[in-house]
Amino acid sequence: MTMSARPGKDCVSFGVAKVAPSIQRLVMSHRLGILHFVTLALGILWWYWVCKKHSVELHGYAHPRFEAIRKMFRGMIQYDREGAALAVLHKNDLVVNLYGGYAHR
Repeated sequence: MTMSARPGKDCVSFGVAKVAPSIQRLVMSHRLGILHFVTLALGILWWYWVCKKHSVELHGYAHPRFEAIRKMFRGMIQYDREGAALAVLHKNDLVVNLYGGYAHR
């Protein structure tokens, strides 16, 4: 890139074509605008797919004595893209029957 100055016509030479500095600044700022837009879009997609805590509905039953298991299970399926189910038998009684997340039917 060579700079040439002529009275009343400052131009920047790009090979054969000569471009006025104001147009050059406009083009460069436009490129930065596109770069910022693409960076922002990729950041939003990354946040949505990786960081966002998905609100997954938890269904089923857990006996009050086993509430800690319900909390642990909820924490496990919040970050999982798949679904899960859990059943616990204690002395032949069903004390926990939980399911949630994505299910392909």
